[in-house]
Amino acid sequence: MSQGILYILYDKGGQSPASKFCYLEELKRSIGSLVKFCDLPITIYTNKDDLTSIGIESEQVTIVKKEIGNLPEEKREDPIHRGYSYPKLPLFKDLPYDTTIFLDADTLLLDDPSKLISEEYDLAICREVRFKWKKRHELTKDFNTGFFIANKGERYNNLIDKAIELMERHEIKCDQKAINRAVNYVYDINIMLLPQKWNVRGEHKPPMPPEEHKMRHWHLFKTDG
Repeated sequence: MSQGILYILYDKGGQSPASKFCYLEELKRSIGSLVKFCDLPITIYTNKDDLTSIGIESEQVTIVKKEIGNLPEEKREDPIHRGYSYPKLPLFKDLPYDTTIFLDADTLLLDDPSKLISEEYDLAICREVRFKWKKRHELTKDFNTGFFIANKGERYNNLIDKAIELMERHEIKCDQKAINRAVNYVYDINIMLLPQKWNVRGEHKPPMPPEEHKMRHWHLFKTDG
């Protein structure tokens, strides 16, 4: 059974003065943190022709050119000028390994995620955290799809198929929203809930000492906090 890491990059960011971050720089930083703990192979799906080197000296990394359809022409109205995330969803049907750990570019690894791999689930994932200030410590019922571990198979594929169907039918602009809606229609899937320390979504989301963090996941994070 093959095991490995997947990143997806179709928008490098940082292309205009309004951009407050660059996905490519975040990707470099995430991979740099990952290889300190994990020796699994890393695959990057990208539509960029100029990504022959990402500035990471690692034999672990393989860059795979992918055609990414339905790229949005409109800009997302967002305070930090993030792009839309729904183009990732069809690529989740084409996982490069039998067991794939998917990571968003804006993740900072502080431990080895491969220790979470198991054959006891189809999908392992963390919950989302509320971003409203007065409710910043609350977990939601939704899953956060910026980090998950998937065991390739019919049950996982059925979930992504349903998410794609809902995305197209309702013109959903977010892969996370589509997957969370799809969960309500898929009756035969084993989802394992991971400890939130593996997906800390902000300096105070959830409130836990920094030394307990296993992975930090937010834009513009501090690497030493």
